Amino acid sequence: MESTKPTLIKEEDIIDSLMNKEEVQRLEHIIATDSQRMQDLVNLLGYKASKSEPKQKLADTKKEFPEIKKEVDHFLGVKWIRTPYIEHVPRISHLHNEWKKKKSVRKQVKQSAGLMFWGGIFELASIELPELLHLRPDNFLSSALSSIALGAGIGAVLRIYPVLKYELGINYESANEYDPLNERIMTTKHKRAHQLSILAHEYAHHVQARKNMFAKRGDYNSFKEGHARGVERHVALEYFSKESNPAFAYEFMNNHHLPEMKIMYSWLAKKQSLPVNESLLKTRKSYGKTRMLLESQKPTAHSIGNAFFYTQEMIQGKGIYRDVIRGEFQVL
Repeated sequence: MESTKPTLIKEEDIIDSLMNKEEVQRLEHIIATDSQRMQDLVNLLGYKASKSEPKQKLADTKKEFPEIKKEVDHFLGVKWIRTPYIEHVPRISHLHNEWKKKKSVRKQVKQSAGLMFWGGIFELASIELPELLHLRPDNFLSSALSSIALGAGIGAVLRIYPVLKYELGINYESANEYDPLNERIMTTKHKRAHQLSILAHEYAHHVQARKNMFAKRGDYNSFKEGHARGVERHVALEYFSKESNPAFAYEFMNNHHLPEMKIMYSWLAKKQSLPVNESLLKTRKSYGKTRMLLESQKPTAHSIGNAFFYTQEMIQGKGIYRDVIRGEFQVL
């Protein structure tokens, strides 16, 4: 291992660097440009995401990993990095683990269950109370109680569905994480293009861990996630070029890049009372809107880090990811 210490920047400092009008305008440009690029994949190349495409098996994932590792090692300028273990985590195990970890999710589930409980009480009352009072079933009291019950039920569903969908990974991102203690990359099954990009992202975390970026205390998650997202972007675009397969670019931009950029653009603009171009926030994928709903208070580390590193990449070039490992990265 090299003796140099890698660069690490705290989340609050990253946000400070993004909190200005010029960065908001830069994100506007990124979103407009990359949205058009994604649309070109559909219109010019005729690409259409296939829901029927099979998800990659673990054996195939492991077979392709050495090429991913080679690409990332070269991109980051590292050598002699030990190969991590790779596991596929059953979706149900991931949901159980996330349920145990996320107190805020459990709280919102309980609140929604309470809404549904009281909705049931009002529905029961709408049936039984008119009979006890010898009222007609279609009287005002009965209708009002039924409406309250229906509203409570709908409210509960609308409240909890996006929480479960995003926070627990239902219908979307599921368990993709790196365990530095045991040097394990853990994912659920994904389509090949998405799977290989995820491997690049999680392997970048493995390199970070081997370079002691996980050892320093403090809130550096946004920096590490942004660095890994940049590596993921590089690998996705390399495979797009190498295999002439637009699925790599499309899956990355649609699943990660554009939703995260839109979240940060909207959040930074609103925090500074700047006008928001709502047309840029439109998305064909409900995931982006779901995340905006849940991140109205503060974006995730992935969103913050991705916006930070991509804007720096536009200014300084792709060498910044290698500079981070060498301890030579500076914010411009």
